Amino acid sequence: NHISSWNEGRQNVAEFYYEYLSDVKEIILPKILKSAKSVYHLFVIRTDKRYDLQGFLKKNGISTGIHYPIGLPFLQAYDYLMGTSEDFPITYDYQTKLLSLPIYPEMTKKEVEYIAEKIKEFFADQK
Repeated sequence: NHISSWNEGRQNVAEFYYEYLSDVKEIILPKILKSAKSVYHLFVIRTDKRYDLQGFLKKNGISTGIHYPIGLPFLQAYDYLMGTSEDFPITYDYQTKLLSLPIYPEMTKKEVEYIAEKIKEFFADQK
């Protein structure tokens, strides 16, 4: 009974993330496809500073997630295929850069703003 409102809530939160983080050059936000409508089960950014950013956010009370720490072609289940980083260069590269930010239907604009401020603070301190 609640799936539509939950999806709409996460979509609203995602809009706030795009609004507050679109100017942060050190991260790449999820692409918005015109032909699809995401429900934002996860909101995954990409950054070269994943672990440092994750630690900084944790110190500031913000939980993040690394949902796929090993790219699928590199999981033990696929060892028999003998895939290499040359075979899957994008997957190999991304597996160390993806970080899931908090997202849930009841998140407020103020909460997203706080997370965005902390992300900006982290990268400002890196310069």
